Amino acid sequence: MDSQREFNDYINEKAQSISKLFGSRITRNETVVDDEYNYLRPYKKSITPFTAEVSAQVFASAENSPIEYVIKYFYPNKDQYPEQIQKLQLLIEELETLKDARQIINNYKKDYQQYITNVPSYVMQNDEDGFYSRLGFANISESVLTIEYKFNYTSNGGMAQRNFTIPMTEETIIELINAL
Repeated sequence: MDSQREFNDYINEKAQSISKLFGSRITRNETVVDDEYNYLRPYKKSITPFTAEVSAQVFASAENSPIEYVIKYFYPNKDQYPEQIQKLQLLIEELETLKDARQIINNYKKDYQQYITNVPSYVMQNDEDGFYSRLGFANISESVLTIEYKFNYTSNGGMAQRNFTIPMTEETIIELINAL
């Protein structure tokens, strides 16, 4: 990489390729109007790309053998397994690249600390990412590096809710590839 800008563009490209491979988290406002008195109940709902709404029995089984149920619910078409394995291998490479880039950026930040002296502590505590982005550093958010499959269970009356997530670390992705 010749310049900081090219490095930042490269990092942004890698982060976008992960979101293309895996999707991105969406937060949307939902309202419920099925009330006798037309009372609106606004709430925010965070939707991950890989979320399965399942029954209580499936939820309990998925907690016991998560990889098997990830395959069952998120990779049902066996004809597409070779393509999906390639995407998962590419996902591992992209995550490794972004983790390496994050380490490089943190090392540069440590090097810059000796030259930065008159920065108010308020700025460094509340807007450190914004400060470093103004200096030309790319910001790799934690949400890009954390990818997960999610299983939700809601009872018939809606009073009981349970969920669990399966974080897709490199080890979990490799286990998923081997199972496919």
